[in-house]
Amino acid sequence: MLMFLSLSILLPYATMAAPVRISAQQLAPQNEVDVLVYGVMQFSTALHELYSSTAQKLDKIRHRTNIYEEGVQTLHRQVQNAQQKQQETRIILERLKAQDTVLKKEAQRHEEVLQGVFVEQQNLAHRLRALEVMLSFMEKQDFQDQEGKVAALKVTFHLSFRGHFKWPSQSLAVASVSENLFSKILAASR
Repeated sequence: MLMFLSLSILLPYATMAAPVRISAQQLAPQNEVDVLVYGVMQFSTALHELYSSTAQKLDKIRHRTNIYEEGVQTLHRQVQNAQQKQQETRIILERLKAQDTVLKKEAQRHEEVLQGVFVEQQNLAHRLRALEVMLSFMEKQDFQDQEGKVAALKVTFHLSFRGHFKWPSQSLAVASVSENLFSKILAASR
Protein backbone atom coordinates (compact mmCIF):
# COMPACT_ATOMS: atom_id res chain seq x y z
CA MET A 1 0.00 0.00 0.00
CA LEU A 2 2.82 2.35 0.76
CA MET A 3 4.28 1.64 -2.60
CA PHE A 4 0.98 2.49 -4.22
CA LEU A 5 0.77 5.76 -2.29
CA SER A 6 4.28 6.74 -3.22
CA LEU A 7 3.64 5.92 -6.87
CA SER A 8 0.31 7.75 -6.81
CA ILE A 9 2.09 10.80 -5.47
CA LEU A 10 4.88 10.64 -8.02
CA LEU A 11 2.75 9.64 -11.02
CA PRO A 12 1.24 13.10 -11.70
CA TYR A 13 4.68 14.62 -11.75
CA ALA A 14 5.94 11.96 -14.08
CA THR A 15 3.15 12.53 -16.61
CA MET A 16 3.61 16.25 -16.60
CA ALA A 17 7.17 16.17 -17.70
CA ALA A 18 7.95 15.78 -21.33
CA PRO A 19 9.58 12.51 -22.34
CA VAL A 20 13.27 12.87 -22.14
CA ARG A 21 15.76 10.51 -23.63
CA ILE A 22 18.28 9.51 -21.06
CA SER A 23 21.46 7.72 -21.83
CA ALA A 24 22.80 4.88 -19.73
CA GLN A 25 25.48 7.12 -18.33
CA GLN A 26 22.93 9.64 -17.11
CA LEU A 27 20.96 7.08 -15.14
CA ALA A 28 21.40 7.19 -11.42
CA PRO A 29 22.94 4.23 -9.75
CA GLN A 30 20.56 1.70 -8.26
CA ASN A 31 21.50 2.43 -4.65
CA GLU A 32 20.67 6.12 -5.08
CA VAL A 33 17.34 5.21 -6.61
CA ASP A 34 16.72 2.86 -3.68
CA VAL A 35 17.54 5.66 -1.22
CA LEU A 36 15.22 8.02 -3.03
CA VAL A 37 12.40 5.46 -3.10
CA TYR A 38 13.02 4.70 0.55
CA GLY A 39 12.92 8.46 1.37
CA VAL A 40 9.70 8.87 -0.61
CA MET A 41 8.18 5.93 1.27
CA GLN A 42 9.23 7.39 4.61
CA PHE A 43 7.83 10.76 3.59
CA SER A 44 4.51 9.20 2.56
CA THR A 45 4.38 7.22 5.84
CA ALA A 46 5.08 10.37 7.86
CA LEU A 47 2.51 12.28 5.84
CA HIS A 48 -0.03 9.52 6.43
CA GLU A 49 0.70 9.54 10.18
CA LEU A 50 0.42 13.33 10.25
CA TYR A 51 -2.92 13.09 8.44
CA SER A 52 -4.18 10.41 10.86
CA SER A 53 -3.07 12.28 13.97
CA THR A 54 -4.55 15.53 12.63
CA ALA A 55 -7.85 13.76 11.91
CA GLN A 56 -7.87 12.31 15.43
CA LYS A 57 -7.12 15.73 16.92
CA LEU A 58 -9.90 17.28 14.86
CA ASP A 59 -12.30 14.53 16.04
CA LYS A 60 -11.34 15.26 19.66
CA ILE A 61 -11.81 18.99 19.06
CA ARG A 62 -15.22 18.35 17.48
CA HIS A 63 -16.19 16.15 20.41
CA ARG A 64 -15.06 18.75 22.96
CA THR A 65 -16.81 21.49 20.99
CA ASN A 66 -20.05 19.48 21.01
CA ILE A 67 -19.74 18.95 24.77
CA TYR A 68 -19.08 22.68 25.22
CA GLU A 69 -22.07 23.61 23.06
CA GLU A 70 -24.31 21.22 25.01
CA GLY A 71 -23.06 22.78 28.26
CA VAL A 72 -23.72 26.28 26.94
CA GLN A 73 -27.23 25.27 25.83
CA THR A 74 -27.91 23.69 29.24
CA LEU A 75 -26.71 26.85 30.99
CA HIS A 76 -28.86 28.96 28.67
CA ARG A 77 -31.94 26.88 29.54
CA GLN A 78 -31.11 27.11 33.24
CA VAL A 79 -30.72 30.89 32.98
CA GLN A 80 -34.07 31.15 31.20
CA ASN A 81 -35.73 28.98 33.86
CA ALA A 82 -34.13 31.07 36.62
CA GLN A 83 -35.33 34.28 34.98
CA GLN A 84 -38.84 32.87 34.62
CA LYS A 85 -38.87 31.76 38.26
CA GLN A 86 -37.53 35.15 39.31
CA GLN A 87 -40.36 36.86 37.42
CA GLU A 88 -42.92 34.51 39.01
CA THR A 89 -41.38 35.21 42.43
CA ARG A 90 -41.64 38.96 41.82
CA ILE A 91 -45.31 38.62 40.88
CA ILE A 92 -45.99 36.50 43.99
CA LEU A 93 -44.08 39.00 46.14
CA GLU A 94 -46.11 41.90 44.75
CA ARG A 95 -49.33 39.99 45.45
CA LEU A 96 -48.17 39.21 48.98
CA LYS A 97 -47.28 42.87 49.56
CA ALA A 98 -50.73 43.91 48.33
CA GLN A 99 -52.37 41.31 50.57
CA ASP A 100 -50.19 42.44 53.47
CA THR A 101 -51.27 46.04 52.95
CA VAL A 102 -54.94 45.00 52.82
CA LEU A 103 -54.54 42.83 55.91
CA LYS A 104 -52.78 45.63 57.80
CA LYS A 105 -55.59 48.05 56.95
CA GLU A 106 -58.17 45.45 57.93
CA ALA A 107 -56.31 44.70 61.18
CA GLN A 108 -56.14 48.42 61.95
CA ARG A 109 -59.86 48.74 61.25
CA HIS A 110 -60.59 45.72 63.48
CA GLU A 111 -58.37 47.18 66.19
CA GLU A 112 -60.30 50.44 66.05
CA VAL A 113 -63.59 48.55 66.23
CA LEU A 114 -62.32 46.46 69.15
CA GLN A 115 -61.10 49.59 70.91
CA GLY A 116 -64.55 51.13 70.43
CA VAL A 117 -66.19 47.94 71.69
CA PHE A 118 -63.88 47.94 74.71
CA VAL A 119 -64.72 51.57 75.53
CA GLU A 120 -68.41 50.86 75.01
CA GLN A 121 -68.15 47.79 77.25
CA GLN A 122 -66.59 49.89 79.98
CA ASN A 123 -69.32 52.51 79.59
CA LEU A 124 -72.02 49.84 79.72
CA ALA A 125 -70.41 48.25 82.79
CA HIS A 126 -70.35 51.65 84.50
CA ARG A 127 -73.97 52.29 83.58
CA LEU A 128 -74.94 48.81 84.73
CA ARG A 129 -73.37 49.46 88.14
CA ALA A 130 -75.23 52.77 88.32
CA LEU A 131 -78.43 50.96 87.38
CA GLU A 132 -77.84 48.35 90.09
CA VAL A 133 -77.31 51.11 92.63
CA MET A 134 -80.52 52.81 91.53
CA LEU A 135 -82.46 49.54 91.59
CA SER A 136 -81.23 48.75 95.09
CA PHE A 137 -82.25 52.26 96.15
CA MET A 138 -85.67 51.76 94.58
CA GLU A 139 -86.15 48.52 96.46
CA LYS A 140 -85.74 50.42 99.69
CA GLN A 141 -88.29 53.04 98.70
CA ASP A 142 -91.91 52.35 99.26
CA PHE A 143 -94.02 53.22 96.24
CA GLN A 144 -97.76 53.42 96.63
CA ASP A 145 -98.66 51.71 93.41
CA GLN A 146 -97.25 49.51 90.69
CA GLU A 147 -97.30 52.31 88.11
CA GLY A 148 -94.85 54.37 90.14
CA LYS A 149 -92.43 51.46 90.26
CA VAL A 150 -92.68 50.92 86.50
CA ALA A 151 -92.21 54.64 85.80
CA ALA A 152 -89.17 54.78 88.09
CA LEU A 153 -87.70 51.71 86.36
CA LYS A 154 -88.23 53.32 82.94
CA VAL A 155 -86.57 56.53 84.08
CA THR A 156 -83.66 54.60 85.55
CA PHE A 157 -83.27 52.59 82.38
CA HIS A 158 -83.61 55.69 80.22
CA LEU A 159 -80.99 57.62 82.17
CA SER A 160 -78.55 54.71 82.24
CA PHE A 161 -78.74 53.82 78.59
CA ARG A 162 -79.48 57.18 76.99
CA GLY A 163 -78.39 57.15 73.37
CA HIS A 164 -78.28 53.37 73.09
CA PHE A 165 -81.95 52.69 72.71
CA LYS A 166 -84.67 54.75 71.10
CA TRP A 167 -87.85 55.14 73.06
CA PRO A 168 -91.15 54.89 71.28
CA SER A 169 -92.71 58.32 70.68
CA GLN A 170 -95.67 57.65 73.00
CA SER A 171 -93.33 56.86 75.88
CA LEU A 172 -91.49 60.19 75.72
CA ALA A 173 -94.10 61.93 77.80
CA VAL A 174 -93.94 59.14 80.37
CA ALA A 175 -90.14 59.34 80.31
CA SER A 176 -90.13 63.10 80.99
CA VAL A 177 -92.59 62.66 83.85
CA SER A 178 -90.50 59.75 85.10
CA GLU A 179 -87.36 61.86 85.00
CA ASN A 180 -89.03 64.42 87.24
CA LEU A 181 -90.12 61.64 89.55
CA PHE A 182 -86.63 60.18 89.58
CA SER A 183 -85.14 63.57 90.35
CA LYS A 184 -87.48 63.84 93.33
CA ILE A 185 -86.45 60.33 94.46
CA LEU A 186 -82.79 61.24 94.26
CA ALA A 187 -83.37 64.50 96.12
CA ALA A 188 -85.23 62.66 98.87
CA SER A 189 -82.44 60.13 99.26
CA ARG A 190 -79.80 62.80 99.88
